[in-house]
This record gives sequence, structure tokens and C-alpha cells, in this order.
Amino acid sequence: MSHFANPFIKVAVKETEGVTTVEVSGEVDLGTLPHLQRMLNEALEQETRDIIVDLRSVSFIDSSGVGALIGAKKKLLASRGELHVVYGNEQMRRKLGIMKLGSILCLHETIEDALREIKEGSGAQQNH
Repeated sequence: MSHFANPFIKVAVKETEGVTTVEVSGEVDLGTLPHLQRMLNEALEQETRDIIVDLRSVSFIDSSGVGALIGAKKKLLASRGELHVVYGNEQMRRKLGIMKLGSILCLHETIEDALREIKEGSGAQQNH
């Protein structure tokens, strides 16, 4: 597991039940974006088909953070993988929904939901 932390963002890459997971907490904006991108790239370099990005502890995400998620998804799609985003709360779900990301990203309320979908291999969009 590796991690990065500063006063505004904390990002850790770890393994959850055999799946690479990027845990993010704090604020994701233009100022913290390089840290998120670095850890997403580290996760993408691992021999993994699917990646879970856990946003349950994110208090704010702007369009630059969303762009990083979409960029990671595109890289995974090239290797027939998928990016699974755990939003965890209604406020984050609404924010991602307003940005119409439910049609682009696999969204999940819980880590367990994301792991279940990965294990089933469905790759279908999850919108809660």
C-alpha cells in the first residue's frame, strides 16, 4: 500500500479482496489534483483489471477531479477493465448525477456493491 497526504487531501492505494482500491479523503480540486493523479497512475500500473475509487470521505470534488476519474476509466477500458466509483452518501451521489456521470462511470453506494459487481464480472452501470 502507498499513500499521499497533505492538509487538503489524503490518497491511499491498497488492495481490497484482491482488487486495487484508491481511497480518497478531503478535497479534490485543481490544487490537489496532482496528488490524486499520481496515485491513480500508480493504481493503473498494477496488474489489475478493475479499480475501485472510494470517494466516501471526499468533502468536495470539482470538474478537474472528475476529469481524472474519466481519464483513468479510459485507460482501463483500453485493457478491458473498469473503474468503479464508490460515492457513499447522497450528497456525493447527487453531485455525480448532476454531472451525468452515472452514464459514464460505474457508481456504487458501498465498497461491497463494487466488489460484488467485479466478482460477477457484469461491468454494468450501477446507479443508486
